[in-house]
Amino acid sequence: MALHFGPVEVEPTRAEIDALQEPVVIEFGTSWCGHCLAAQPLISSALGDRPRTRRIKVEDGPGRRLGRSFGVKLWPTLVFMRQGKEVARLVRPTERSAIDQALAQIDDDSAGGGASDISITRDKRRTTEKKERQAREGERGEGGKGGGGGGGGERGGREGEAKKKGGGKKEEEERGGKRKEKTANQKNPHKRQEQHRKKSGRHKQAHNQQDDAITPAKNQQTT
Repeated sequence: MALHFGPVEVEPTRAEIDALQEPVVIEFGTSWCGHCLAAQPLISSALGDRPRTRRIKVEDGPGRRLGRSFGVKLWPTLVFMRQGKEVARLVRPTERSAIDQALAQIDDDSAGGGASDISITRDKRRTTEKKERQAREGERGEGGKGGGGGGGGERGGREGEAKKKGGGKKEEEERGGKRKEKTANQKNPHKRQEQHRKKSGRHKQAHNQQDDAITPAKNQQTT
């Protein structure tokens, strides 16, 4: 319901104004304001070409909360809103072109555009967003594959390193065993002497075997 300059029983609240989603022009003024009366033909003519834009005329003055919430100081003040947000503002307009430019910022039908143009724009935006989303998903998939290959190489490197550590540990254990055996032999002289005799016996046996192999050859040469 449009409000007209003059006594108003119920003034709309700021919350009610902010809840409006359609294009709205809120006109603050008074019935005795000369600037307000002079601007009426310009405002009415500009809004006549945009039937989808709603016009709300609010009687302003001391103690009026709605005007104070918008910071109105001079009349008339035109506040152009869309989807509950202020988009433009004019104070004491004297040319229709200024009003048309402000209306163009909130009216869907401005600049020759219409609902069909808006639908096309929205469809293009959805298509673009879909393509971008698919591209991001493809990049994540390729990154996952590359990460898997890298993981396999990393696992192979860890296994090879583990094998190296295992072989080194085995060699270290063997060296440790030899050191322990040597230490035990040093502590037990009898055992050391016995091992020395066994070693000397093996050397003698090998020497005798070598002599046995040489003797037949000499006999054969002598014959």
